[in-house]
Amino acid sequence: MALSYKDILLVSDIDGTLYNKDIGISQRNIDAINRFIKKGGNFTLATGRSPESIKRIIEMVPISAPAILSNGSAIYDYKNKKFITEHHLTKKAKGYLKKILEAFPHVGSEVLSGTKVFVVRMSEYIEEHVTREKVSYTMLDLDEAPDEIYKIFFATDIETLN
Repeated sequence: MALSYKDILLVSDIDGTLYNKDIGISQRNIDAINRFIKKGGNFTLATGRSPESIKRIIEMVPISAPAILSNGSAIYDYKNKKFITEHHLTKKAKGYLKKILEAFPHVGSEVLSGTKVFVVRMSEYIEEHVTREKVSYTMLDLDEAPDEIYKIFFATDIETLN
């Protein structure tokens, strides 16, 4: 009797787990995931990334179940191109973000909302991030940012972050 994984869901983190910035995803892992899915298993990803920023990863490795995104704030079904569940930050989040950006004028920041990435302050670190990850983004003023925010991303030097 052939081994079946039909009742098993395997979930992997991306950065530093499945994906290595130097080599991407190893062929060995891709082959193992394909064998697992072929035997009936379900595979997906859990990440702090946005729906937009993992599109490139999904092109490399198959997923057969909705992905957990933005540090658990959203579950997105790539097959049907829709959110299954969404949990937004409190409406006060934009006020906190504004205070942080005022206190640290050199810190860059992205806001994740829906399937979009909004850059509310560009910095060399944000530029490096969106370039390296090939993320499409919209540049806008914080006051124009949507109220439905999943995640706020800050990027600066380690001393400032600490």
